[in-house]
Amino acid sequence: LLTNVTSIAVKEAMLNIADGQPLGSDPEISLSEAPALIDLGSAFSLSRSLAYALSVAIYVLPLISAFGLSANNKFAPSFKATVLNAAAEQIESEVFLYRSRV
Repeated sequence: LLTNVTSIAVKEAMLNIADGQPLGSDPEISLSEAPALIDLGSAFSLSRSLAYALSVAIYVLPLISAFGLSANNKFAPSFKATVLNAAAEQIESEVFLYRSRV
């Protein structure tokens, strides 16, 4: 129960920071008036800029890695060459088997 409550508090704090919404239960405190450190429980606390950087990284890094993997799969000449050579060897083997009537 404690970890569930802590994770909910962390998620709410990150969402509030990323959206620029007021922190805490007081709607009069804006992000610029919020304390410099955000207390996320007894485990750790984050500065606002670090929390914002982490929230941006959560969205940007998967996009970059997906693009990199797709580009690597699309333009991987060594893998394509290996597959084409294996297919050529298989065809050549079938031709020789046909010629020798095996």
